[in-house]
Amino acid sequence: MKKRIIIFVVAVLALTGALTGGTLAYFTDMTDTSADTFTVGKVDIELTEGRGAEGGSAREFQMVPGNEIRRDPAVTVLKGSQDCWLFVKFEKTDNLKEFIEYEAAEGWQRLFSEDGVYYRLVTAADEEKTFEVLKDSCFFVRADITEEQMDEIADRKAEVPALTFTAYAVQKAYMDSAETAWSQIGSALEP
Repeated sequence: MKKRIIIFVVAVLALTGALTGGTLAYFTDMTDTSADTFTVGKVDIELTEGRGAEGGSAREFQMVPGNEIRRDPAVTVLKGSQDCWLFVKFEKTDNLKEFIEYEAAEGWQRLFSEDGVYYRLVTAADEEKTFEVLKDSCFFVRADITEEQMDEIADRKAEVPALTFTAYAVQKAYMDSAETAWSQIGSALEP
């Protein structure tokens, strides 16, 4: 008899479950799909020397005491670049200041943690942005150079004065200062 009661209870439960399951209705809904596509951002720059000549080529100038030497290097942040910290590094021989005077163009700020490095913050734009490197686009040969100093250079007893420019750019995003951005230059250039 116990067996019949158990079979009866199981049958009633199965019937109740079937009726309940068949009559329950759940409310459902679905949204449209939202797709995210990730493209590549970039920072792209060029260093040029007047009339579109590419930077990086060595140039020689004759030093005449008191003379002005025209030189117009410029850094261009190309179209499509992100907001960036833009840097120019002036690398000079130890004796350059004895012969040549120059200043960075307006808008450049000196980076105090690195000798010869200047920076500016450049916001993204749909156009190229070009920035002159040298104030008045020239060097000035010191008027107080002596003939003896010039002879030492001519005879290769003294180092030939030289100045080179290199431009760098680092994304602005996640870089809270020029110092932080500049610290990324070395690690990015290491092999």
